[in-house]
This record gives sequence, structure tokens and C-alpha cells, in this order.
Amino acid sequence: FPADQQFQTSPERQTRPTTPVLSPRLEVRRNSNGIRTGTVYVNCYDVFDSNTPFGGFKDSGIGRENGELGLRNYLEHKTVIIKRPEDSMP
Repeated sequence: FPADQQFQTSPERQTRPTTPVLSPRLEVRRNSNGIRTGTVYVNCYDVFDSNTPFGGFKDSGIGRENGELGLRNYLEHKTVIIKRPEDSMP
């Protein structure tokens, strides 16, 4: 394959949570950033670690599940400010 034709994906596949890509060239990694899906599988499918964030783009949903990014959706941040007596200030 020429460098600019390593793989092709159909337009409807570019807005789904995952996109499989079959290519004999490992350089496809460099071009996978142009595919707007949450996960790009190169020469495999449905292989991931439970610590790996999973999610889609556009109509398939914004947000992530699993991993540290997925946990952030369930966290609430709070700031607590306490005025200490002046004699205890460093």
C-alpha cells in the first residue's frame, strides 16, 4: 500500500465507538489519530484491559467508561477552607 492509502474506513464507521482496521503495515498507528472513534483495533478486535478507557465520539456518545477517565464521571470535587486561629498560623 502507498503511505497515503494504508487503510480506508467508511464515513459511517468514523462515528462509532470502535473501528477495526486491517493492514499489513504497522505504520497505520501514525494515521489512527485521524479516525474519530474511541478505540481503533489494528489487526484484532475486542481486545482491551479493564483499566483502558472506552467511549465514542459524536453521535455514539461523549464520555468514557473504565479506567481513571471513567471514574472521573462519578467524582464530586469539594474545596474546604478553614480559618485557623492566628496563633496556629505558621
